[in-house]
Amino acid sequence: MVSEIKSWPGSSWMLRQDQEIWDIFTRREELNPKRLDRFGRFTYSLSQHKEILEPRASKFLVENGLKAEYPESKKFAVTLTHDVDEVYLPFTHKALSSVYLLKDLDNSDIKL
Repeated sequence: MVSEIKSWPGSSWMLRQDQEIWDIFTRREELNPKRLDRFGRFTYSLSQHKEILEPRASKFLVENGLKAEYPESKKFAVTLTHDVDEVYLPFTHKALSSVYLLKDLDNSDIKL
């Protein structure tokens, strides 16, 4: 059974009240890094926050009143997520897609 995932009302607002927690939650340090690895990635070794296994944002929310409700009253739930490094398609993808679409364009009906 797939259950509906709901956002806790006010959680974003609450996280914003503590600048350090908000920066950790949004991974702000990755936005304009001073250095990247040879593949252009931000690496853990460059992070100011070394406790990657400490769920500080979640802990902050629980300490401030978050009560988790799991499907079917289970004791825990698993949420699968993924990391999105590019929110917008890169220019090269847009350009190549345009070329691909134009090559199959039937322009015989176009009169100049």
